[in-house]
Amino acid sequence: MKLLWRTILLLVLLFFTALLFAPFTQQGSRALLGVVDRFSPLEIEYGSGTLNGQLRISRLVLTTASVTLQLRDVVAVLAPGCLWRSAICFSQLQAGHLDIAVLPGAEEEPAKGKAAEDETAKERTDRELIVFPFAVEVNDLELESTRIDWRDGEWRQGPASIQLRISDSTIEVSSAVIAEAHLELREARAAKDPVSDTIVLPRIDLPLELKVGELLLQRPSWNLYGTAQQLQSIV
Repeated sequence: MKLLWRTILLLVLLFFTALLFAPFTQQGSRALLGVVDRFSPLEIEYGSGTLNGQLRISRLVLTTASVTLQLRDVVAVLAPGCLWRSAICFSQLQAGHLDIAVLPGAEEEPAKGKAAEDETAKERTDRELIVFPFAVEVNDLELESTRIDWRDGEWRQGPASIQLRISDSTIEVSSAVIAEAHLELREARAAKDPVSDTIVLPRIDLPLELKVGELLLQRPSWNLYGTAQQLQSIV
């Protein structure tokens, strides 16, 4: 009986030892990411590296009823000091491309009158928000390119350097420098206000809360229903 209990104790110790050292090996890191892939909304395609060092992820996807978010060619270095408060922090985070597709039904028509505005506000309050599975903090997120696509337009941008924090349904951008940003709107029927003849931007109701602090757009441009313009910068 003593031999049996010693064997069980040894197996338990081996299990926790393997779990403890898993982040230090490629096989262990791949296995732990596989667990996250299986039991969370995230789809993770492991590339190489370890959780304790530099980790490369070929593809990371988050899909909800409202949007599909995809990151490709991710290079990450974790800062383990945040784990004690249930947050994931990165000392380095780079991605080759970020693609966000807003699915049909996540967009709103421009409000007409106060009643419509009140109804739209209530719908926004009642809608289902994205809830990110983990709190995330990034001091320096480097994105090579980004594309956000919805039914009647898109936002594209080149290299970007961003400091942000994600918690629950909120993305808080402390500072961001974005190059070659381009906004394109294609919905002709909402192109002009019949009274003032000014451009009316449509409502895009994303299922999250976005807070932006300092923002610098370098060489931004736009094409709003055929009217194109470009500036040197916008602060």
